[in-house]
Amino acid sequence: MNANAEQKKPEGEQNEAHEEALRHPKPAQHNDDERSKMPERHDEGRKQSPADRPGKQSGEGETPVG
Repeated sequence: MNANAEQKKPEGEQNEAHEEALRHPKPAQHNDDERSKMPERHDEGRKQSPADRPGKQSGEGETPVG
């Protein structure tokens, strides 16, 4: 008999464990490793979309047209 056959749970237990994991998922683990950080972009002066400025309405602060 191989090792995989010995470690397998009955199908009913697998389904219960899977359903329980879906109901109560484990929280995500974030990696704060310095090597995984994104590099600084230094692009504050670039043209930005309204989505880049949360809290402002689109067109806010722009000169009116017409």
